[in-house]
Amino acid sequence: LYNRTYTTSPALPIAGFTSNVTTGTVPFWVQFNDTSTELRNIVNYSQQFDNAAWGKDDVTVTANAVIAPDGTLTADKIVEDTADDVHGVYQDLTLQSNTAYTMSVYAKKGERNWLRLTFKDKAGTTTGTYFNIDSGVIATTTNEGTPTITDMGNGWYRCSILQDSSSGATTPRFSVRAATDDAVAWYPGDAAKGIYVWGAQVERYVPNGYYAIPTDYIQTTSTSASYDAPTEWYWEFGDGNTGIIQNARSAQPG
Repeated sequence: LYNRTYTTSPALPIAGFTSNVTTGTVPFWVQFNDTSTELRNIVNYSQQFDNAAWGKDDVTVTANAVIAPDGTLTADKIVEDTADDVHGVYQDLTLQSNTAYTMSVYAKKGERNWLRLTFKDKAGTTTGTYFNIDSGVIATTTNEGTPTITDMGNGWYRCSILQDSSSGATTPRFSVRAATDDAVAWYPGDAAKGIYVWGAQVERYVPNGYYAIPTDYIQTTSTSASYDAPTEWYWEFGDGNTGIIQNARSAQPG
């Protein structure tokens, strides 16, 4: 369990670099190559779960039902129907093969206290984790998934799973579902019960100091959105010299 404060400030790109030499006998040259990446939210209509971009599994969605973590009236409610089935929303995704992705959503209990996040990869394997969004506890996880839960205050939790996309012909799918208890996927729904959700995000995983924790939320509408990768660079080589090009070269004299 991680406790963090919600912020609307933009997330910075993930800085990174590689070098062709790490040890050796001087003098020699070192080539530094920029590997910084943009941050991108792949899902569409990340706050509008009533939109047709989100498929519905035996639920209706009430738009703008409660105050969201950012203080706006933009959080939706997923309300079950009475079918004996799974109950939630989903979105099919276009993902790179054999790439790790972090999938997250903000959730708050309604009449149901349980959230289930699932991801179906390109090989057709489904990963799922149950979260108690009353007590803030991670429960049953199938096929790994590396889940996290973050207390955002005011009853909201940001829940996430991390999973590799694998490879194959299956279209990847991210699902956000209500549940009645831990490890209960199918159940007769109640048309008066549900959970609150906001801010879905699917992003390519880049190690950022907190393993598998999603980066700052990026709102999307009809297309994915991102904070761009760097367009300016400043290198400090530790010997008093600097560089301002993307891929810099430094001499290490004898």
